[in-house]
Amino acid sequence: MKKIISAILACIMLAGFCSCSKGGSKAGSGSGSGGGAKADTGKSKECFEIEDNVICGLTDYGKTADELVIPENCEGFVSTAFDDAVCTKVSFESDRDIDIQLVFTGIETLKSIELPANISSLDPMAFQNCSALESITLPAGITKLPIGCFNGCGSLESVTFEGNVTSIAQSCFRDCTSLKSITLPASVEEIGFEAFYNCTSLESIELPESLKTLDGSAFIYCSSLSSVTLSSSLKEVGMNCIRGTSVTDIYVPSDLEFTKWDNISFFNMDYPDPITVHVAEGSWADANFEEVFGDSVKTYN
Repeated sequence: MKKIISAILACIMLAGFCSCSKGGSKAGSGSGSGGGAKADTGKSKECFEIEDNVICGLTDYGKTADELVIPENCEGFVSTAFDDAVCTKVSFESDRDIDIQLVFTGIETLKSIELPANISSLDPMAFQNCSALESITLPAGITKLPIGCFNGCGSLESVTFEGNVTSIAQSCFRDCTSLKSITLPASVEEIGFEAFYNCTSLESIELPESLKTLDGSAFIYCSSLSSVTLSSSLKEVGMNCIRGTSVTDIYVPSDLEFTKWDNISFFNMDYPDPITVHVAEGSWADANFEEVFGDSVKTYN
């Protein structure tokens, strides 16, 4: 009888060991797994290799899972943790703030991600080359979009801002070729260099009243862009903001007055016809028209 009991206990211990080390462990001895995505059977499967509440990698199951649910006790990630992921959806059990670093960069199958409600920042290139990502909601705590954040997200169609984003950095939406429209928060003060480079589906943009700086080549090669409405707070404008677009009309507020600009800020050498610029008679833009808008056609509002 003792031998039978010992055999049963040995089997139970072996089964427990196998469930914790499924797929091997990149984290070494003492690592465990937590969280998980739901399988088709509805049973929870372990997806992650975790050490000290840091996700270090994926188990064999995790590498094939369609959905990854980040466990509540997760405190961070090894940057290469999801290198083998083929998931289409990611969500978090906890709403608390967490640094996601570059863990999702380059997951070409990722279509949607539900960020924690209290996340406060994103790292540069956080979602770069997530080419299947279709939409994203940015929680209120995110106030700045860093360099290259959505660079190469060619399927991105919808961006929802829940908070007061103040800056959109260099190449943030570069090559987001499916983005047809975007409503920028009224809090945006700066749009960086090549921020919307080659967003070929973007048709129009109304710059928020808070905008002070529009850096060079901000909308370069947005070939579907046909009109731009400037903001009265805009003070600094870089070169080639609308080069390679289809812009035919620029609408200028009566109280706009630049402090820094270039003589080719609104020059489009790739468009054969002159641009029509709508200004208020007697305004600063009217008085400085040729210097600011070059050979464009002036028309009064």
